[in-house]
Amino acid sequence: MGWKLGVSAVAKSAERSTVTAMRSEALALHRRGRFAEAISILDRSTMTDDAASLLLRARLSIALSPAAAIATLHDSRFSDYSLREQAEAAMLRGRAHAKLGEFGTAEQCFATASSLMKEGGSVDHDLLHELDLSVGATMIAQSRIDEADDVAKALLQREKSSPTAATLSLIAQVAWRREELDKTAGYLLQALVSISADVNPDVRLWAETVQWLAHVLQFVASPAVREAVAHHVTALPWTDDLADMHSEVYQLLGTRASLDGAFTEALALYRRAATTPAASLIVRITAILDRADLLRWLGESFAFEDHLLEATALAQQVNWRNAAPPTRQPLLLLALMHARRDSALALSFAAHFEAIGGFGAYNPAAGGAAMAQRNYCLGVLCVETGEKDKGIAMLESAFNELVRLRYDWPAAEAAIELAETTNFAAWRSRARGLLARYPNSYQNKRLVQLDRLGGATRYVASPALEDPKITSLTPAQRTVYHRLLENVSVKEIAADLKRSDLTIRNHIQAIFRKFGVTSRADLVNGKRERSIAGSAGAKWNNSSNPAL
Repeated sequence: MGWKLGVSAVAKSAERSTVTAMRSEALALHRRGRFAEAISILDRSTMTDDAASLLLRARLSIALSPAAAIATLHDSRFSDYSLREQAEAAMLRGRAHAKLGEFGTAEQCFATASSLMKEGGSVDHDLLHELDLSVGATMIAQSRIDEADDVAKALLQREKSSPTAATLSLIAQVAWRREELDKTAGYLLQALVSISADVNPDVRLWAETVQWLAHVLQFVASPAVREAVAHHVTALPWTDDLADMHSEVYQLLGTRASLDGAFTEALALYRRAATTPAASLIVRITAILDRADLLRWLGESFAFEDHLLEATALAQQVNWRNAAPPTRQPLLLLALMHARRDSALALSFAAHFEAIGGFGAYNPAAGGAAMAQRNYCLGVLCVETGEKDKGIAMLESAFNELVRLRYDWPAAEAAIELAETTNFAAWRSRARGLLARYPNSYQNKRLVQLDRLGGATRYVASPALEDPKITSLTPAQRTVYHRLLENVSVKEIAADLKRSDLTIRNHIQAIFRKFGVTSRADLVNGKRERSIAGSAGAKWNNSSNPAL
């Protein structure tokens, strides 16, 4: 019997060692942004009900499924564990609830965690730091900026001359909400320096910081910020679990390029966003629609139609009801873009968006911009379907909220729509002021055209304005033509279109002949000249169904 007990003890000891090694491997994978792999390693473990395994599983699950993390951290499972373990469980529960927008419950969990830590006597400084960061982030999500600032200052005081990247990120959030854009960018750049200096960087935090800096770039025309985003989007070891962030960074870079008038670069960036490996269907649809919108304003009607139909087909594959409320944005964009070509289809997208709860409960912090976008898209749809007064009211609501949030160019788009709809010069004047920082954007070119023609109510891209050389292309040649403008290689075009290299080269030669050029560079230069000439001759009229 003694011999058997000895063997059993050795076996359990070996099992514990194996589990410890698996936990270490899972943590390492989590730090590298490979969350699903990390969880799969825990799934192979036979010891899954001890506190360490449950806490680790919850920590790994928060990024992928906050609800699963909450289920893992049920109070009854931790009643027999140490106060420190109970405190960590409460803190992680709070983070998961906050991620779901359940801020009241999150605060209760954080208070429980703080109480348990005090009850435990000795302070775990790492856990306290994580708790303070979680509390601060939740306060920001509720627009309690002064309180969040107090938390950030306390963290800085403890860290003194070497603030962590996570603390710098929290301070940047406070600065952003106070509309201190240059400070926001400065803190994020400092955070990236801190992350890059780590021999074993937290890839998730790295990706989040780059994504946020790319967002700031929409409002701060800083070469340093642009260079940092361009560098880190390449240097970052992106994973499948971070693919949506990866795609969104390219989308944001594309938007900045379009605001700067670099339209060919913007189209290429949007295309890269739409083809990011492992990106979710919803993120891909958003990138395709961003690209379609730019093509529409550039007068590329055939390419616009192709992209819109592609996005519409992909949208049919998404279970929008189960999608997180903030990610339902493409339904509104589809309603907006179809409003001017197929009002019945546009209304169906808008109705479905409203039927499934839209963006969810209104939150002044994140919900302000979301609700403004809803009112903008549905306002345009109302105007296009004959409910002009209702549409104007929704567009004005969107404009006021976007101005309050200091979202200049989106507010300008709302003002331009109002100028087109009401023919009031005051709206053109407001849009002009908001676009002062974006003189080369297509929004500003649209405003210049509106000014030139005295504020006619709706814009129509006349078919006569489309280059006859483009209209002479076959559908396949038009697709290849747009890929050439984006500097896509022959092999990539062939792969995208599922054609041979020889077929693509034949299309290219036909395109060159029709445009009277002998190289891709000549084609791109000619396109730039045609775009400038075309924008100068755009016409306006009062059509109720503009072919934009």
